[in-house]
Order: sequence, then C-alpha cells, then structure tokens
Amino acid sequence: MHCLRKGLAFLPLLLVALSMPACRQTAKSLTSQTAAELAAQLANTEAGRRFDRRPFIASAGRAVFEVKTAGKDRWYWTARVGFGSGDVAALVSFARDGTQPFVIVLPMDFVPPKGFLVQPLPTQFSPSASGF
Repeated sequence: MHCLRKGLAFLPLLLVALSMPACRQTAKSLTSQTAAELAAQLANTEAGRRFDRRPFIASAGRAVFEVKTAGKDRWYWTARVGFGSGDVAALVSFARDGTQPFVIVLPMDFVPPKGFLVQPLPTQFSPSASGF
C-alpha cells in the first residue's frame, strides 16, 4: 500500500506535464471570408500608400488556401477593380494565421508609347472565315 501511495504522489505532476502542450498558443486558421477581408485591407493599405485611394473590397477577389509543406501553407487573394482610366490589380498572400503578408498592387492601364501604331485589320479579314 505504501508503494501505491508513492506512485500516486506523482499523479498530479504527471497531469500537469501532460497538459503543458495544450497550454501553448496555436496559430489560428482563418476562414475564406476573413482571409478575403484581411487581403482587401492589406491591398487597400498599399493602394492608399501608392495612389491615395482604397478601391478594394473583399468580394472583389476570392481567397484560396494552398497547402504546401512544413508550415509554408498560404492564403492567396487576387482582385482587379476599375480605377480611373484603367484598372488596378492586387495580389496578396499571407500565412495561414494572417502573418507574413506579401502585397503587390499595380496599375493596369495601357498607355501606348510614342510612335506606337495600331495596325488596322486587313480589308479581306472575315471573322466567319477565320473561325470566330
């Protein structure tokens, strides 16, 4: 009986030791909707810095989660919205929990360089003959 009591004396320590990993803070995963909202916020921050405008909304793009290896899983969100005389596009990526953001915002307007000539279609061009 004395040996049993000694063995049970370690039981509280064992329970504490087993519960320790559960005390660690785990990275919280985002939902597709919250990932899209975060991406739009990040894109708007960059667009605001570059163009003094915040044109993006979460529904302008779709957040896609890509599973890779060993903690390199990432959310990707792309969007393109009308902006002035052209569009502006955003590519946003971040880790599963929203950290490590990568943001690119680019204008997508096309201004032809000086001397750029647009050639007219040949007069014999026929959409039906070419399969269009």
